[in-house]
Amino acid sequence: MPALLINLLLTFYILLFLLFVFMQINALLSYFIGGAPFLPTPVTVLEKMLELAEIRPGELVYDLGCGDGRLLIEANQTYKARAVGVEISSFFCWLARTKARFSGADITVVQGDMMDIDFLDADVIFCYLMPGQMKKLEHKFLQLKKSCRIISLRFAIPGWNPAWRVDRNDRIQQPAIFKYQL
Repeated sequence: MPALLINLLLTFYILLFLLFVFMQINALLSYFIGGAPFLPTPVTVLEKMLELAEIRPGELVYDLGCGDGRLLIEANQTYKARAVGVEISSFFCWLARTKARFSGADITVVQGDMMDIDFLDADVIFCYLMPGQMKKLEHKFLQLKKSCRIISLRFAIPGWNPAWRVDRNDRIQQPAIFKYQL
């Protein structure tokens, strides 16, 4: 094997490794700063969350901690929703915007802390947040319009009773999904 090819392959693998390390560091920072880890939602779970939300065309959907933007892209393309993501990590903001551009989805991804974002005009809010973060957002949730639906993956809003709860299905590894109807 020529030395140039070996050097190119070695460089490629080093860059791939560095990208992986960067993603892991960014995910950890998101967890410690934003309060939730980045874990890609399985497609079957994402579909169930969207189904529970009962999104109508033109509704405004927010994803708090949108990660790679998959849920927003699906909400926009399948349900014709106006979709806005809030993400604290610059890397995941870039990733979500890039995926949206390549998929043709019309979504907005805002880089920032969800505590500083005004989402009171939301029709649907999606979140995968730790209970502490949910508790901090409670005052904002209480100000949402009465028709707003909150769909939470894995963690309930402390002290709230969900209108619907979908638990683990034996055929797929599905965490609990909570739906709150204001």
